[in-house]
Amino acid sequence: MLTVSQQFKDAIYSPSRQTAAKVIFQIVDIDAAEDATTSVTSEASISKKAQVTNTLTEKTGKFATFETDYWKLDGSFVLPPKPTETGYEVGWWSNDICPETGIFVTPQVTTLQFTKDHSSIGLTIFFDVLADEYASDFTIVAYDSLSAVIHTETVTGNTRAKYILERTLQNFRKIIVTVTKWAKGNRRARISEISLGVVYDYTGNELINVNVIEEIDTMGNQLASNEVKFTLDNSDKRFNILNPTGVYPALQRKQKVTPLLGAVDPSGAIEYAPMGIYYLTKWNSDEGTLTASFTARDILDILAQSDFAGGTYTTTSLYDIAVAVLTSAGVTNYSIDTALRSIASSGSLAKMKHREALQLIAIAGQSVVYSDRAGKLIIKQLTSTVLGETISFDNMPKSPQIKLDTLINTIYIKSGATTYTYTDPAKPAEEQILSIEINNTLVSDATMASNVSAWILAELKKRFLYEINWRMNPALECGDIVTVQDDFATNKTVRITKQEFSFAGYLGGKTNGRGGGV
Repeated sequence: MLTVSQQFKDAIYSPSRQTAAKVIFQIVDIDAAEDATTSVTSEASISKKAQVTNTLTEKTGKFATFETDYWKLDGSFVLPPKPTETGYEVGWWSNDICPETGIFVTPQVTTLQFTKDHSSIGLTIFFDVLADEYASDFTIVAYDSLSAVIHTETVTGNTRAKYILERTLQNFRKIIVTVTKWAKGNRRARISEISLGVVYDYTGNELINVNVIEEIDTMGNQLASNEVKFTLDNSDKRFNILNPTGVYPALQRKQKVTPLLGAVDPSGAIEYAPMGIYYLTKWNSDEGTLTASFTARDILDILAQSDFAGGTYTTTSLYDIAVAVLTSAGVTNYSIDTALRSIASSGSLAKMKHREALQLIAIAGQSVVYSDRAGKLIIKQLTSTVLGETISFDNMPKSPQIKLDTLINTIYIKSGATTYTYTDPAKPAEEQILSIEINNTLVSDATMASNVSAWILAELKKRFLYEINWRMNPALECGDIVTVQDDFATNKTVRITKQEFSFAGYLGGKTNGRGGGV
C-alpha cells in the first residue's frame, strides 16, 4: 500500500467524497534524451548531472541542506543521499551559491551536447519543483551542428518551478541553459530535469476520462503489463494530424505518461496517489467528438518486444540471472528480492523475450514481477502481511461476487527432458489427479521443483476468487492483502491481484483477488 496521509484516507472513504485525476504527458524527443551528454559549470557533491535528461522530472525528496532558510523543520525534508548511494533522483546542483541578491557571481551553466540532429516542439525545465524554488533570470540557447544559433530565449522575472518553452526547435545539436539569478538569495542553482519537448499536466475539464488497469499473477502464469487509457479535450485541435502548429507530429512511442488519482480534503486541497509510469503505445484524434485518446503501457510491455540472448548456468543465483536479463534489456531502475541470492540454478534460458525470461526467473524464485507506482521494476517474494484495510459495504453498491477456483492437487514441472512431479501431501488417496503443467528450464533439481510446486499449490488453495465493484482506493496496490466484508460476516482476507480504476469526474472501478484456503 502506498504511504498516504490520514487526510487522504479520511477523504477517500468519506460518504460524500470528491476525487480528482491528473495525467502528466511528456511529449518529448525520446532519442534526444538518450543521446544527450551533460556538462556543467560547477557541481555539488550531492549532484548527479547525468540525471538531468533521464526523463524523471521530480527528485526523490526535498533534500535538506544548510543553505540559508532552506531546510524547514516541518517534516517535509529528508537527509540527502551520500554521493556513492544509488537509487535516488537528485538532478543537478551547482557547487556555487549565489549571494543575498540571488545573482550568481559566475553564471551557472548546464550544457547538453548531442551526437546527431534532433528536433522537438519545445523545452521544459524543472528547477526545484518540490521546494517550489527556481531561477528567476536565465537564458536558453539552441545551436545546430555548425554552432549557429537556432533560437535564444531570454527569461527575466520567472516565477515558475516548471518553465515551458513552447517553440519548435529544429535540428539542434547543443542546448545551453545559463542561470544568472535565483529567485532566493544564498542558494545553489538546481535543475531536476531538462525535458527535450513539452511536459503537459492535464486536469479538470481538459481530462475527459482516465482508466488504469494493474495486475499481478501470484503464481507467474502470466506476466501482464499494466495499462492506462485516457481521453483529452481536443477542441483546440492540438492533436489533429493535419494541424501544422499542433503536436501530433511530435508524438512517439515510449513517451512517458504518469497518471495520478487524488482525494480532495474539506479545505479543497488535493492529495494525489501516483498510479505508475507508462509509455505511449497508441494515439488517435477523435474528430467527431473533438477529443483525443491515448493508450500507454508499463515497462513490461517494452520488455516483451526485445530479445534476451539466453544462457547456460552452473549454480548461478537467480538474483544474478535476473541482473543479467535486466542489464541486457537496458533497465537500470529495478529492485530484486535478496531472497533470490540464495536460490541457485544450474539450468538454462533459450533465446527469448526479456519479459519471458523474467517470468521464468520469478517462478523459479517463487516471486512476482511487476512495475511499481514509481515505475521501478520489482522482483520479489510476496509476504503474508494483512493490511488494516477493509473493503466494506459502505463503499460497495452490492455484495462482492465470489467464485470457487478449480481444485488442483498435482503439479508437473517440465525442465528440458526431465519432468518433476509434486502431489499435495493432503490429497486423499482416492481423489483423482487434478494437475497443471509448468515448463521452466531454470528449475534444475528435485529440491527446487518441490519448493516451487509447494508454493504454487499454496497459492492455488486460495480458491475464493473475488470480484468487487466499489468506489476504489488509489493507495491500495496489487499484492496487498485486505479484508472484504460479505453477507455472512466471514469477512475473509483477500490478496488483490487486479485493479481497474475508472475516473470520469468521479472515481470507481473493480478489484479482483484471491482468498480463503479450501
